[in-house]
Amino acid sequence: MSFYDLSKEERIEIVQKMKFEVISDLNNSENANIVRYASDDDNHIRKNLYLILSRLYLDEPDFKEKIIKSTRLFYQSSDDKQRQAAVYVWGEIGN
Repeated sequence: MSFYDLSKEERIEIVQKMKFEVISDLNNSENANIVRYASDDDNHIRKNLYLILSRLYLDEPDFKEKIIKSTRLFYQSSDDKQRQAAVYVWGEIGN
């Protein structure tokens, strides 16, 4: 089921869960959830990931270095979805 097949309430819950898991990964210096979302087949999940990461980068100075480290890993990945996620995060930060 794709992201937009869900109700608005379900999409909001998913994005909140994603943000919680991303913050948890960053706090614990892990990447498991971040990588899972960056590799997701649904481009809307990946889009929400890069929006979450870019907003955290801009709003939470403590996460800047961890986000840079995570996106560098994506960019070096053999998975084209992960590389695309890294570029989109950097693009959002640049805007």
